[in-house]
Amino acid sequence: GPAESGADEIAQIDRHFTSLAARLQEMIRQKYVLELEKTKARLDSLQAQINPHFLYNALSTISWLTLDHSRESVRRSVELLARFYRINLSRGKEIITLGQEMEGVEAYLELQQLRYAGRIQVHCQVPAELEEAAVLKLTLQPLVENSIKHGLSKESKGGRIFIRTWMRGERLWISVSDTGVGMEEERLQQIRAALNDGT
Repeated sequence: GPAESGADEIAQIDRHFTSLAARLQEMIRQKYVLELEKTKARLDSLQAQINPHFLYNALSTISWLTLDHSRESVRRSVELLARFYRINLSRGKEIITLGQEMEGVEAYLELQQLRYAGRIQVHCQVPAELEEAAVLKLTLQPLVENSIKHGLSKESKGGRIFIRTWMRGERLWISVSDTGVGMEEERLQQIRAALNDGT
């Protein structure tokens, strides 16, 4: 009768809806996995650029130290370089703790202090309770390197770098700032526009 026919239609619609929902879920999953893979590829590419760049700069510093500095400063610089790579190679792991990342940054900064003869002052605010937070390795070091290269290198008197981390809700926030020369407003606007366009 009509009731059975209606029940059949509802069952058919229900099956159709379930099938559509499953297909939609699969499409979302594939899109999500694809985006994750693209993001990881970009990060791998960035890290591949950072490591040789850092190694080149570190070896230049060590070479410079051998000219007219003590054997102890040369030995210490090689030790710091080894420590930096031990942390950042991290047995191939991409995710490390914030404490480990900071240890790598501290090795990098001490290496730079040898080069800049203590002209760089570093102020860190990393609460002990955040040291176990998970971060992507080489998150902080490029930011600190950028501060030294672009912010402080033009200041003959050196300058100060501030590293702060804090939690806001479920998110870990990291800030690296410096007392350097800053950036021209026009260049800042160009960078902001590029970031907003996603380019």
